[in-house]
Amino acid sequence: MADADALSEPIETERLRRFFAQNVRSLPTTLYPALAIWLFFWWVTRTPGCFAWAALIHGWQALRIHAGTRPEYQQAALADLQAAERRAVGHVVTFALLWGLAPWMLMPEQDHAQLSVMLLMLVGVMAGSANGLAFSLRAGLSFQATLGGLLMAWLLWQRTLTDTVLAVSTAVFTGTLMLMFRNQQRHLVQLIRARLEQAAQARTLAEQKAELERLHQERSRLFATASHDLRQPVQALNLQAQTLAQALDGQPQAAAARRIGDVTQSLSQTLDAILDLHQLDHVPAPAPGDRVDAEALLFEAAQLWRDIAERRGLSLRFHSLPGALHAPRITVQRMLYNLIDNALKYTRHGGVLVAVRQRQRASGPVLRLEVWDTGPGIAAEHQPQVFQAFFRAPAPAGQAAAPGLGLGLSAVQRVCRQLGWPLGFRSRPGRGSVFWLEVPAAQPPDGA
Repeated sequence: MADADALSEPIETERLRRFFAQNVRSLPTTLYPALAIWLFFWWVTRTPGCFAWAALIHGWQALRIHAGTRPEYQQAALADLQAAERRAVGHVVTFALLWGLAPWMLMPEQDHAQLSVMLLMLVGVMAGSANGLAFSLRAGLSFQATLGGLLMAWLLWQRTLTDTVLAVSTAVFTGTLMLMFRNQQRHLVQLIRARLEQAAQARTLAEQKAELERLHQERSRLFATASHDLRQPVQALNLQAQTLAQALDGQPQAAAARRIGDVTQSLSQTLDAILDLHQLDHVPAPAPGDRVDAEALLFEAAQLWRDIAERRGLSLRFHSLPGALHAPRITVQRMLYNLIDNALKYTRHGGVLVAVRQRQRASGPVLRLEVWDTGPGIAAEHQPQVFQAFFRAPAPAGQAAAPGLGLGLSAVQRVCRQLGWPLGFRSRPGRGSVFWLEVPAAQPPDGA
């Protein structure tokens, strides 16, 4: 109800502005039926009343057309529009009176043929008024009632049975027109309401979109700050913990130092995962010149992850073929690191193999990055959830749950979806798992 009250004034303003605009456009069209009716009766009757009526009706039309050319109604306030509508109702009644004088001034004597033409013309004028007066119920009903009443009065004045029947028929026709006019006006008001509500909703959506964009920019600045101000201290803490563990090697405090290093390493990886999820909103598409050498990619991974694997008592092996990937370096590097990190988290015995293999697909050659582990594997009932955010496979009996938030594989899947790269895995409970993704192979450099 509050929304309806809030729209009542704009609806009324819009209705009145449309009324005046439509009324001005329809005024010239009233010249033609008036011209046709008096010319016909002058040709038939040759009476001076035809010219007198023509002077009245065309003079009034000229005055109204001249007054209607003023455009101030499109900028006027509601109170001024309502006052103008009241004046317009008086003009409409005057116009209806002039049309109602037509049978009195154009038909000096009763003639059935002339009566038929007169009734046809006046009934057409009454029906056609719905166009110019559609947006003003008061003006429309006033026009119908005035013209219909004068026509009925003239028919009853003839004092014949036929004219009396025609007068009753005119009354029924006028009442029907007035009812139809009322319904039409309600429908037009409903259309105005619907348009204004849609416009209000569009403005609200635009404001909400602007607010979301502002919040997105603030979030981006926050994450950019966090990426710099949080990553560096956490990485420094991790390095200090590793240095402390090495310095205390062989002493009772070494175990505690190693635990501190594991915790800081886990914290660093969790922070990286959270920041990486934010960066997924802006994953760059591979540029034409993007080339990532597969052997160099695995060499860099070995430098970063081999020490971590050895501290956990795991082997970490790498196998690559010559070739290059067509991908942004940072993107493919982070995806491979997420897969390696996931494999090391869930592997307690044995090791992890990272391999690059060549494949030929319908779209062209690809390089398949595979990460094999000898972990506990993933039970069949949990495999549909592997790439869901925050999902972590249950740990085997007697083992602690793997650290992390369960965001790494979800991040990899989101990037693959955006870039259109195939991603999948196979797993056998008790035997281990292999996760793989296929990246388009880069074309050989020019001159190679």
